[in-house]
Amino acid sequence: MTDPLAEWWVHVVGVRRLAAIGGTGGDVYVPAAPADPVTVTGLYRDGSKLVTDGNGKQILSSGQFAFPITIDPIPVGSLVTVPARFGGRTSKVITANIGDGGGQPTPDHHEIALL
Repeated sequence: MTDPLAEWWVHVVGVRRLAAIGGTGGDVYVPAAPADPVTVTGLYRDGSKLVTDGNGKQILSSGQFAFPITIDPIPVGSLVTVPARFGGRTSKVITANIGDGGGQPTPDHHEIALL
């Protein structure tokens, strides 16, 4: 099946997925080294958006990233480096959602919001 959003996946971000929340040793990311992020292609939107985190707290997101449903989810707490044309900054994921059309003719995708 062809991805109906394929033409929109034009930005590449670097991702270090949160693997475990550390106690005194800090959080554990995969890959561990900041210089070796996994690349994910999708659509990045730079700009502020008010989002609600998993605890019901409203937070101002600095950018959002949507990507194909065929890629493993990027969990809350992960680190994402945005494209250089948007500043190349590394931000923490504050929300992670799945857009699932439930069989309807809408494209399925993942979407994350960055701090």
